[in-house]
Amino acid sequence: MPDARPQIAPANPRRRRTPQRTPQRTPQRSPQRQPKQPPKVPSPTRREPSTPDPQRREPNSPDPSSNAA
Repeated sequence: MPDARPQIAPANPRRRRTPQRTPQRTPQRSPQRQPKQPPKVPSPTRREPSTPDPQRREPNSPDPSSNAA
């Protein structure tokens, strides 16, 4: 029994620290995601060549036809 008590004691502060760390990590992750977005944003590159957009729409049309078949 005394063993279970000391185990619960450290477990409580540890659990309290985890929730405190999580909120701190969340704001840190948000800024981290922002810098990742610009490199991951191939949309501007795709916007420049407007031709690939219609080309992509064409393959989309055969998609439903193949699904219907």
